[in-house]
Amino acid sequence: NEEYAMVFDLMCKYAVAFAGRIGFVLRRRGGGSDKRAPLADLQTTCAMTVDDVLRVIHGNDLASNVLFLERELSLVDMPLVENVPNLAMEHSGTLNTKNNAKLTLIHSTPYYRRKEPTICVFINDRLVEWGELTKTIKQVYNQIVLSGWHPWTFIHLHLPPNRLDANVSPTKHCVMLADNDVLVGFVKCELEASLRAAGKQKRICVPPNASCSITGSGITNIT
Repeated sequence: NEEYAMVFDLMCKYAVAFAGRIGFVLRRRGGGSDKRAPLADLQTTCAMTVDDVLRVIHGNDLASNVLFLERELSLVDMPLVENVPNLAMEHSGTLNTKNNAKLTLIHSTPYYRRKEPTICVFINDRLVEWGELTKTIKQVYNQIVLSGWHPWTFIHLHLPPNRLDANVSPTKHCVMLADNDVLVGFVKCELEASLRAAGKQKRICVPPNASCSITGSGITNIT
């Protein structure tokens, strides 16, 4: 049903975020006369790598067409968020006490095609909604990949607790960031560079008798 689909989608996202740290199992509750435990719709272990988890959840097609990046950005000279509560107890991972933004970026290559975009953002191990960054990522892909080809992108930022306020909404799906514009620009630059580098390393196969125009910004048209 709809509720189960939402739970499944949520657990799949957290399974990727916590790959190598926590395993996840999701199965429907059994009923009727059959007392056997139903097969799990999702099952990962803490021994699995991110690549392993992607193959379990999304299959070999996506797992074979993603790129992994890890970067850091110094926030030493940036202003802090005022009156931010101590969020150390709310953070389930290793607390980032340095003034650095640690980025893990997993994204599909310019040659992977999806019917709909998937953009998942975590901050300090928590799934959040970040409209400005989501819009920026879509714009980056629109400038580089073919029209109608949508991205699969996973972003995980680890920030010091004094750089954000997670109490701006009851659900805590939204956060306020001291370095919002800087971080959006940081992710954008890393994504653009990675996509352009991937575009130079691989050729795309086009149908017979098709013409393909390519510029420095990537593949622009196939007719």
